[in-house]
Amino acid sequence: MIKRILILAISSLLMFALSACSFSIPTFEDDTCLAHNDTTGDGICESCGEEAPTIKAEEDFLFFDDGDVMFEVVLENNLDKSVVTKWQNLANILDDFGIKLKIKEDKKSGATDNEILVGLVESRGEKYAFDKYSLGPNGYMIKIVDDKLLITAGSLDALNLATDEFIRDFLKITEDTETIDYAYMKPIQNKTVTPDTFDITSIKIGGEDIKNSTIATDVENETYYEFAKKLQDTIYKKSGYWLPIVTLAKESSSAIVVAPREIDASPVDSFRISVAANTLYFESEYSNAFTEHAQKFVDDYIAIKSGDISFVEGSYRTLDVSIVRYSDFGAVGDGVTNDFVAIKNAHDYANISGQQVVADPDATYYISKATIDERLFYISIRTNTDWKGAKFIIDDTETTQVEMLKQCESPIIRIESDLVPYVIPKDNLPAINNKYTFGPSTKKIDLGLGYAAMLIIRNQDHKISFRYGVSYETGGDIQDEIIVVDKYGNVDKSTRLLYDFEKVTLITAYRIDMPTLTVENATFTTKASRVDSTILDPAGSGTMVAKYNTPFDRGISVERSNTTLSGIKHYVEGEFNTQEEKDGLTGANYAGFFSASYASNVTLKDCVLSGRRNYGIGESYDLQADFVNALRLVNCEQHNYYVEDENGKTVLGTSASTITKKQMYSPISNVSYCKNIEYNNSTLSNLYMIRPSFNVKIIDSTVSEIDIVGGGDFTIENSTVENNKFFNLIVDYGSSWDGTIIIKDTVLDTTTKKPSIFTMLWTNNDYGYTCVMPSIVLDNIVKTSTGTAINLIASSNGNKDQDTIATYDDIHVDGAVRTKYVENAKFHSARKTNINPLTPPEYLIVKNNAEGYVFSVNVGSTDVSTKPFFKNTVIRGFKNFPAYDPDEEDMPY
Repeated sequence: MIKRILILAISSLLMFALSACSFSIPTFEDDTCLAHNDTTGDGICESCGEEAPTIKAEEDFLFFDDGDVMFEVVLENNLDKSVVTKWQNLANILDDFGIKLKIKEDKKSGATDNEILVGLVESRGEKYAFDKYSLGPNGYMIKIVDDKLLITAGSLDALNLATDEFIRDFLKITEDTETIDYAYMKPIQNKTVTPDTFDITSIKIGGEDIKNSTIATDVENETYYEFAKKLQDTIYKKSGYWLPIVTLAKESSSAIVVAPREIDASPVDSFRISVAANTLYFESEYSNAFTEHAQKFVDDYIAIKSGDISFVEGSYRTLDVSIVRYSDFGAVGDGVTNDFVAIKNAHDYANISGQQVVADPDATYYISKATIDERLFYISIRTNTDWKGAKFIIDDTETTQVEMLKQCESPIIRIESDLVPYVIPKDNLPAINNKYTFGPSTKKIDLGLGYAAMLIIRNQDHKISFRYGVSYETGGDIQDEIIVVDKYGNVDKSTRLLYDFEKVTLITAYRIDMPTLTVENATFTTKASRVDSTILDPAGSGTMVAKYNTPFDRGISVERSNTTLSGIKHYVEGEFNTQEEKDGLTGANYAGFFSASYASNVTLKDCVLSGRRNYGIGESYDLQADFVNALRLVNCEQHNYYVEDENGKTVLGTSASTITKKQMYSPISNVSYCKNIEYNNSTLSNLYMIRPSFNVKIIDSTVSEIDIVGGGDFTIENSTVENNKFFNLIVDYGSSWDGTIIIKDTVLDTTTKKPSIFTMLWTNNDYGYTCVMPSIVLDNIVKTSTGTAINLIASSNGNKDQDTIATYDDIHVDGAVRTKYVENAKFHSARKTNINPLTPPEYLIVKNNAEGYVFSVNVGSTDVSTKPFFKNTVIRGFKNFPAYDPDEEDMPY
């Protein structure tokens, strides 16, 4: 029994449900008889007693009878929540009175008798299917077909309207009804509502009506697919034409094509709308600019139109959207206004689909600490950028070390890859270790990548580069190296492994980016921090307890393979001068303004670098590279290569002493674990390797100091080295170079009468690898000082704990195996066991040198010609070894 309270509850439900509907639903009269049908054949309506047409009882659609539900509601799959909620609310109210209404989705239902099909229910077959789009966006239909009731509409809004009308009107219960035994609907109550007219009466493209056509698009591309749906909706609402969306593979049958296209060499029509062969094309290389301009066309040519529309053959709109400008995003460029956010936003926009970014050539963009927000962090560049000669000011003047603690961890600009590094699954490593040995002879490591990549090979259970004088418990780096492989896993021989790996515990693949990305043409000026980095006693005594040496990272970092920085100049202003240092002020420590990491093929071309003041708290480099292959500096110069010392004398920037007797400027570069480093036609104060690297070229260049450790081929050719030696083997990491050093057609611009080819220092220390003295070829070298002597090696005799070159016979034993040092001791002078058996060179050769030069293999003034260390070394051209015959076939070089 269903009492009057059911009527009131349903009425309340409907008022609530309809309150959220955008359509205006007319109210109904209480005495209206919606059934108004005769099923007995007497011509009288069973509900109201008035005359009514006779309908056969078997055609009735019975909803419930004596409290039992006689039908199920089947909803279109993934139907909008607004419609689903209306049916669920009805079910909840009926449930309060013992009437159970079952609601289910099409995909979860099996067909039963007496169903209400809401929306587009496709599983019941063609007999119950209806082209809802023929109803138009405002049309709907309520119709009985056999034992099914179809409620469908041409749009979501219209389906909401139809649902509201059915629940309200067809299930109405009059106020004077005490009980209801059943409710049913008759076919006479079928209802169809369609719009009378549309604003647009027809749409033709190339003379053909598109009513039965389609829209083709890249359905996998969110930008183009979403626009295609909006275009579909606009055309439908304006004209009643419903154009199904299909894939581009079916575009030949489509009237409209919405598609990305390949980037063209000419960007003039990088966005275009045109008509050809009865098809309207929306095309662009750049998805981020596409929607804005495509939607504007739709607004202008369809949304506000009426009557007949015809698109004829030809172009309708072409735009160059290949360039993004800082000014488009609010950059002022007056040298005063903080432009960091505007610059970041411009690049974030361009990164979406690859536009070039350009600056205004006369602008000066200002970036200060106030613009470095933790939420913004840094500017990400992933597309070609031409700054057109603009200036940038990085103002750190008032920035303290404490303020920079978090912000200095990321550079201001990061040139990034769109490709995500791939870490080889840990479970795959045992099989890889079983299949391959990892060392200098490794030629292939096929990981199944299918693309060229730079690999980081790592053994986390072994450390190398224990810095001399540091205990083993706190020193050393995890053993890792970079190599480059092609898509088949073949190792590029110029990147071969330098050291043997007992095993590999981690491999990370960095896919090689293509094509080359270029960032160019700007002048950056760093206004250095003017805040003293001294840390005072926190107890308030005012005494200094330390110097704050966390480096500021406030430059440009390259983290993408195949990247070129071109025409970028960096200058520094405001560092503390010598007098300010005398007054006790210590400036900030800076990481490299130009930096690179985890990338292959990084080039600095036509760039200007600045030596940074050394305050004795840590080096401040202008170029820093870690795990980079093919790092090239081409036609670069250090603007303060020469400086005036305290007496006004012009000297090398790296050798002018300050009051602390330290170098005025730090080394210009800091290189760790890199391969294939090249200075070409450049003037730079230093090449400084703080960790082992591999393969180096200095060609047509001027350098004042070269400090190396590592291995491979090291060539100095047609260059000038302004020093008393050509290079130095870094003692901190074992004075080791496992390879050949060739010095050819090069001038040693020296002030001493007895210069050296290089210096090294043996130490009884385990560095995690076997130390090697390099093979040397001296081919037509010249020195500028008077005197004829040139020593191969110069080394001070044991001023710390080390045995020196003078005791080669003590430090090398043929076939000796390096033994890892495990004791916790800082100095090794008392050690009686040799734990660093130094490997001698394969050859030492002098050729094509001017007569009069005398080459000696000496340690200081000590002749080592009789030492057994060199007994297996081919030595030619040194006075204390037999002269060589240049025609000998066995000459290694």
